[in-house]
Amino acid sequence: MTATLEPWGRGWSGVNTSSRGLRQVVLPLAAGARLRAGDLHGAHDHLQAALEAERAPFYRARLLLWAARVADALGRPAEATRHRDALAAIADTSAAVYQRKAAAERRAPLSAA
Repeated sequence: MTATLEPWGRGWSGVNTSSRGLRQVVLPLAAGARLRAGDLHGAHDHLQAALEAERAPFYRARLLLWAARVADALGRPAEATRHRDALAAIADTSAAVYQRKAAAERRAPLSAA
């Protein structure tokens, strides 16, 4: 069976997107694909949906870092700050590498170029 990605909210053709596991795997991959295609708005939408599903500290930290980066690139500094604050608040050592990156980027955000 081949599933084609439709805009988020309409799901995947023939695939049940209500599965939490599927959303945890597919949405971050879809966000990466949108980033590679230069579609920051699409990446933003997929990252937001992935953050709704993800609870594991390590993976949530990675999503928050990328959500902050995309928000910065979209010119949404307040949203980027909220993501970085949420990342800093994760009390799990597995998030440390992403917390350090977010702290550095808080001082000097990455450019969209």
